[in-house]
Amino acid sequence: MKVCKKCGGTDFVPSGYCRPCAKVRVAKWQKEHPERGIAASKKWREAHREKSRANTKKWQEKNKEYRAEYGRKWREEHQEEHKAAKKKWREKNKDRHEQYQIAWETANRKRRSAGRKEWREQNRERDRKNLIEWAKKYPDRVRIKAQNRRAKKKSNGGSLSRDIVSKLLQLQKEKCAICRVPLNGEYHLDHILPLILKGRNEDKNMQLLCPPCNLSKSSKHPIEFMQSRGFLC
Repeated sequence: MKVCKKCGGTDFVPSGYCRPCAKVRVAKWQKEHPERGIAASKKWREAHREKSRANTKKWQEKNKEYRAEYGRKWREEHQEEHKAAKKKWREKNKDRHEQYQIAWETANRKRRSAGRKEWREQNRERDRKNLIEWAKKYPDRVRIKAQNRRAKKKSNGGSLSRDIVSKLLQLQKEKCAICRVPLNGEYHLDHILPLILKGRNEDKNMQLLCPPCNLSKSSKHPIEFMQSRGFLC
């Protein structure tokens, strides 16, 4: 059996070098030349992307506890840097972030609800300000939440998808579903069969109406309302 003359080890790489001794030499060189070491590592990763990802994944699976503890300590010591990095990533990966958020919230509903309740109680003024800003930024989601809340109170069942408004705008070509007048950003999210008439709160029971048509329709049955407008006679 081949034995290293320097350390007495028997672990050799295919090219013939003693693995422990090679690691010591590399560590020493990186310590003496930190900038060149970083550049060399980066160059190798770019040239061997798949192998680098596989090695990283293998290491992460093998060192889950160490990685979690190291990450926790780093976040505590670099809170501002961590927040900035998260914000930058969210802005760059909006779709992925939304998917992750939906998946996490679905899998951790009780934990999410308890955490939000605790935070709101401790930050009431900030929470109120955030809600006002959010409502101004996402008026469509405000409408969807309002409809979901109404349906929940009436026990009709169902819930609306987050992108229902954009889907309906595209399907209706940004026109009122009844009078076909261009909506121009002014519209109501309406249940075709009203909740009070046991209509379900789901995407296929929704339409966008101009304010006058929606106020005129109110809680009428869709067939009755369209007949009053001279249709379906």
